[in-house]
Amino acid sequence: MKDFISRSYTKDDFLSCMAIFDSNVPNYFATSERKECYVFLKSINCNNRPYLIFTHKDNPIACGGLIIKPNTQEARLAWGMVDNAFHNKGIGTNLTQARIDLARQMPNISKIGLETSQHTYKFYEKFGFKVQNKTPNGFAPNLDCYEMRLDLN
Repeated sequence: MKDFISRSYTKDDFLSCMAIFDSNVPNYFATSERKECYVFLKSINCNNRPYLIFTHKDNPIACGGLIIKPNTQEARLAWGMVDNAFHNKGIGTNLTQARIDLARQMPNISKIGLETSQHTYKFYEKFGFKVQNKTPNGFAPNLDCYEMRLDLN
């Protein structure tokens, strides 16, 4: 799918992003993570939290960003998600690549970290991310946490 537009998040996107989150529960996110996502989205307008929105016909269909960790040379992929109705159309690939490209443009960032589940870690391996640690039931029962890293050098 190529007919989408990428732009920066605005506060008007909040409800749409929460709806995208909800469309991915329980397969990709645990219900218990909703509050954490809510708090993150409310704090996006900080310099260390760039966040992208992908729209199709002016409707948000995907979102995701970065958290820049001070004094570490690390960015972290944060709350990347595609509306369940748009899965398997290449949007997640474009969203991930856009965030990697964004991190590469930032001075002093040499690695990208992320946490994901057993359902998506192989997706991130396609970009060169490597599993650093696995915690069974790390997000919720039957939702393991895979910590991954991509070295940009």
